Amino acid sequence: MPVIKRHRNRTDADGDSESEYAPSRSASKSEPEDVATSDVGEISARSPPAAASVREKKNALEDAGVDLFDVIERSDLEATYTALMVERAKKPSANANAKRAKKNDAFVTEAAPALASPTAKKKRAAKVLEYGVDIVDAYRTLGNSSTWDKYASMKADEVKSWLKANNMRHSGTKELNVARCVDGETWGALPGCPRCRAGKLRVHYPSADAAVHDGKGTWTCGGFFDDALGLHQNCYFSADDSDEVVRERWRTKDDPAPKFGSSAAAGSNANANVDSRADFVSGFALFDRSDAAVELLRVARRLKFQLPVDDQQAKVLCLTILMATKDFEAGAWNGDAALSALREEHAPLTKTELSGGPPARCEKNSALASALDRLARLEKNAGGDAFKIRSYVAAASEIRALDRVVDSGKACAKSGPTKVKGIGKGIAEKIDEFLVSGTMQRILELESGAVA
Repeated sequence: MPVIKRHRNRTDADGDSESEYAPSRSASKSEPEDVATSDVGEISARSPPAAASVREKKNALEDAGVDLFDVIERSDLEATYTALMVERAKKPSANANAKRAKKNDAFVTEAAPALASPTAKKKRAAKVLEYGVDIVDAYRTLGNSSTWDKYASMKADEVKSWLKANNMRHSGTKELNVARCVDGETWGALPGCPRCRAGKLRVHYPSADAAVHDGKGTWTCGGFFDDALGLHQNCYFSADDSDEVVRERWRTKDDPAPKFGSSAAAGSNANANVDSRADFVSGFALFDRSDAAVELLRVARRLKFQLPVDDQQAKVLCLTILMATKDFEAGAWNGDAALSALREEHAPLTKTELSGGPPARCEKNSALASALDRLARLEKNAGGDAFKIRSYVAAASEIRALDRVVDSGKACAKSGPTKVKGIGKGIAEKIDEFLVSGTMQRILELESGAVA
């Protein structure tokens, strides 16, 4: 780089005179006077060097094609360098141009018709194949035209009301619901599961041709929602022999089927040996609080409601329900309303629950899974920890799904091929206890009321 000669001299602190832009004495010892311009790279316009030296600024200007002989004063150098940085800031970098081009390409791609992703296709296929075939296309084009037209002429909500009356699924498009109604009216409503007695069966037809499947196919159960625990219970019923399953009659909106699949709803008639009538003693409506609570507790116990084992806790619960349902205008207790409210939260066990829950895939595991269910219900009635209750139910569900016999709780909790999802050290100890004694100490304590 040519050395710029100054037009006026200055005197430094030592009294020596030197050109403002001439190399310093220290620099001249290590560098030749004519220093070739070094490549300092592109100086970022957004974040220039915090302490750029005079030489670096001169090099940047020279790289930009600025004639340094026109830059006389130090102030001129600073002003020229600042102007160069501002100019560069206005020009987008190569990276910025690349990003802008990529964004424009993305915009064009989004504007164009998007192809469905494999995931979306699978979801659509799953909906279409709810019955194993495309029942919408089958019933709309392959016959049953009068039945199809009957439901197709209805509004979407009315079509749903027919499905609800038959305890059938009613989510999805109107066309799918119309096809479900046509299938139900033609062959009968989908029946309940004969195994868990709480879930609703699903059918997969071998063909879309009604003359081939005749309303029969492979039946499976997806389980049911346990209202008492607020959890889904799996069921693994499967029947290839269609004669095993008998469809229910198709109900009208004005003659709906009894609510199905809810443990609370099924509780009212779960035990055929229990008289479900609310048989309160004479004069109950005018009893004082304490006597009314005792009477309601007596009736609820006789109906096998799932109440706290401790009578005092159960009595407090009954009194709370009585106060919430009391007819204050008449100043009387409403026994039927109180019993109905009590049933919503503490319904009797269903037939499935009384029998120990859904059978396990491996029959020898059924008793263990039932014990964990029993423990969960007792803990819930005793106001136990919700996390533990859910853990017991989840463990029971996983054990029911196993195709091998559980012979060690410790093995179920240990990482490896015998590990069972959701089973840790605590549940493993209870499993081992059950495998040895046939019960669990915690169940005995809760049943006897010895532990709160």
